[in-house]
Amino acid sequence: MLIMLKNLFRRCFVIIILLLIGIGLNTQSSTAMLRQHHDAPGVLRYHSQVSIKDKQQYSWQVLLFKKINPGAKQN
Repeated sequence: MLIMLKNLFRRCFVIIILLLIGIGLNTQSSTAMLRQHHDAPGVLRYHSQVSIKDKQQYSWQVLLFKKINPGAKQN
């Protein structure tokens, strides 16, 4: 019984991964300008913002940022 559950879990996992890869391959690429901000002395924040449209022509704002503290451990 346990082996059957493990096999079912593996199959579902593989199907989900394949679906996510398939969805990812069908998306359009987009570019955005990267801006650098000094939040405080020695603290940098990188900011990127872009507007994209989906298939129904709805606009979406995507905002990404990364804050870097010098001397801090980076992930």
